Amino acid sequence: MSHSDPHSNLPVDSRGDAAKVPPHSAQALGDAQGERADGWETVQFPNAVDVDAIPSIPPAEPSLDSGEMVRLIQDLNQCNDALLARVAELEDALE
Repeated sequence: MSHSDPHSNLPVDSRGDAAKVPPHSAQALGDAQGERADGWETVQFPNAVDVDAIPSIPPAEPSLDSGEMVRLIQDLNQCNDALLARVAELEDALE
């Protein structure tokens, strides 16, 4: 089998199709597609909700304070220890 260069089928013009678009059309396309200053652009799909139309939800505040969280973790560790002890008992009973 012969190996071919994957880049050999690419056009010689390295600027791609963007260079063939007139400047006034490129600006209109950029504005319509939501091009942003950080280089990302939003693409609109047919029958899809516009990303700007989706309401944002503010971040929720933690529902538990650190004391409650520590107590909950300790309770879960105790339950885990009890379960491990029970598993050990059942394993011994099987032998």
